[in-house]
Amino acid sequence: MFKKSIAVLCALSLVMSQGILLNVSAKADKTAPTVKSSSLKNNAAGVVTKVKIVIKYSENIFKGKNFTKIKLTRSSKAVKLKLVISKTTLSITPSAPLSYYTNYVLVIPTSAIKDKAGNVIKKSTTIKFKTKAKITSLPGKTYKVGKDIPAGEYLITEDEFGFTDWHVFSNPVAPLNTIITSGFKQTYITVDAGTYLNVQMGTLYPIATAPILEPIDGKYLAGYYKVGRDIPAGEYDIIEVEGPDISMFEICKDSYCQFESIVDIDVVIGTQHVTVTDGQYLHFVDAYIAAAVPD
Repeated sequence: MFKKSIAVLCALSLVMSQGILLNVSAKADKTAPTVKSSSLKNNAAGVVTKVKIVIKYSENIFKGKNFTKIKLTRSSKAVKLKLVISKTTLSITPSAPLSYYTNYVLVIPTSAIKDKAGNVIKKSTTIKFKTKAKITSLPGKTYKVGKDIPAGEYLITEDEFGFTDWHVFSNPVAPLNTIITSGFKQTYITVDAGTYLNVQMGTLYPIATAPILEPIDGKYLAGYYKVGRDIPAGEYDIIEVEGPDISMFEICKDSYCQFESIVDIDVVIGTQHVTVTDGQYLHFVDAYIAAAVPD
C-alpha cells in the first residue's frame, strides 16, 4: 500500500512538472527586438563628420548572424565601423571622420540583431544622411561669373552687425544701371556665366561649402532658407514680429531672387500657415518660425 502511494505521488509530480514545463514553453519569448529611437534621423543634413549613431531597441540585444553585415557606405564604398552593443543600445562609430558635404547610407540588415531568446530583427533599418559642408568662404568684392567664380548657387551671410550688401549686374562699366537683382540681407543666390556678383558686406560661400543655417533659441529668425537643406519640407506657422515694419513671406522655386522665382507671397498678420517642399526657398522678414522639436 505504501509503495503504491509513493508511485501515485511520483506520477502526479511528473504530470505537474510536465504541465509547468508546457506552460513555460507556451509563454516563451517569440517577440523580436524593434527600434525605439535613433540619434540620427533618415535624410538628415548637416551631420557632423565625427558622428556617432546610437540606436535604441525595445529590449536587450545581442549580435545576430548578420551583425558583421552592418554597413555604412559612401557611393557604395564601405566605411570601417566600430560597433558596440550595451544592453538595449547599438552604437555605430566610423573609425575616421567622414568626408564633408557627402551622402552616406547606413544599413542594418535583417538578422543582424537578436534578443536573448534568439529572435532576430525581421525588418532592416536604412538611414540616409548628408554631412555638413566644410566652411570655406570668399572675400567680398566683384566677381565675374564663369571666370572668377563658377556659375551656380551661393550663400551670402550677414556680417556681425546683421547686414550684407550684394548685387548681381550685367555690365561692370555701369553696374547701377544694369542691376539684375540685389539685397541687404542673408540670401541664397544663383548666378549665370557672364554676369557679375558684387558682395560689399557679409560673407560669400559656394553652396558646396556653405554652412547649414541653424535655428537660434528654437527659432528660425528672419532670413532666406533652403527647404531640404536648412529646414525640412512640411508645414510651418510663420509668426509676425510686432513692430513698425510689415511682416511678409515669400516662397520661391529657385534662388535667382527675381520676381519670376516667386511661387507665393503675402503679408503676415499674427500667424500665417505655409507648406513648403524640398528644393523651394522660404524667405520671411520681420517674422520667425519655430524649429521642429526632436522626437
